[in-house]
Amino acid sequence: GLMEDSLRYVSLMARIPAGFSDVNSPYLELTSSFSDIALKLDASRKALIDLRTAREDLISHVATMDGVKKNAVKYDRFKQLQKDFAEANKTGVKRLKELDDAIEAYRQVILDNFLNTPEYWALLYEVEFKSSRKGDVLAENYGFLLDMNRFTAEKYHGHLVSDFQLKLVKKGKVNPAFEFTFSGEYNFPIEGFKIVSSAGTVLMECVRDSIPSKSEDFKDEGLVSFEWNVSVPVPTLAQIVDDPNHSFRIQFVTIGNRVNLTGYTTKMYREYRIPQVRLDNWIEMAELTEPVS
Repeated sequence: GLMEDSLRYVSLMARIPAGFSDVNSPYLELTSSFSDIALKLDASRKALIDLRTAREDLISHVATMDGVKKNAVKYDRFKQLQKDFAEANKTGVKRLKELDDAIEAYRQVILDNFLNTPEYWALLYEVEFKSSRKGDVLAENYGFLLDMNRFTAEKYHGHLVSDFQLKLVKKGKVNPAFEFTFSGEYNFPIEGFKIVSSAGTVLMECVRDSIPSKSEDFKDEGLVSFEWNVSVPVPTLAQIVDDPNHSFRIQFVTIGNRVNLTGYTTKMYREYRIPQVRLDNWIEMAELTEPVS
């Protein structure tokens, strides 16, 4: 709503980096579009007042009439008040449409210019509810991950997200089951992933060859598009959300080498992180407000 949009504006303006001001792009566009919301909001409030006044005048006049057409003067006044009310209503609808358009334009400025900031993802990310014969399902619409290997593109951008997604899915209401949907696209098949606590404890680990529910599409461009569905026990999920400094590591390749007669393998990982806003939603989805044993 408008309150959230106001808070997004205040938050973004409070983080203007050195060398930028509200006369520089993209803060100029942000300020202009937000100011336009204020103007359209004032116009909408005035239109609402005018509509309320026209309605009250019409009701008050009808109360003085004895029949519809017995008094020509009052009937003419009645028709004029009807016209005034219709016009006020038409203006009100127009002003509300202009307000909606201004809000949409403001949000688009954030989506176009403030990539990967909390405000950006607040406009895109949500937990969706779906009901089917197989049971109710809660699932994230975006499984965005912070890529700890990539820098921000611009000073006013947030930490860049990865090309991979990890979504939490909840199936059923009574004794629900949880699973991760891990998906993405890469130059060759991904070998696995693991989630490691800040203390170095492996909380969860999955290897491609051992995942029964997965799909892979080898495209002509040489890319591999994939999606894995991996069950996650509630106690494991509780450990993950309880450690905001965890590390989500994707295993890209295993390198084997031999020294004398001894063989060695080295697994190559890249590090990612599940954003806190998503961990907070996992807590709600799994109802993890109480400790899980």
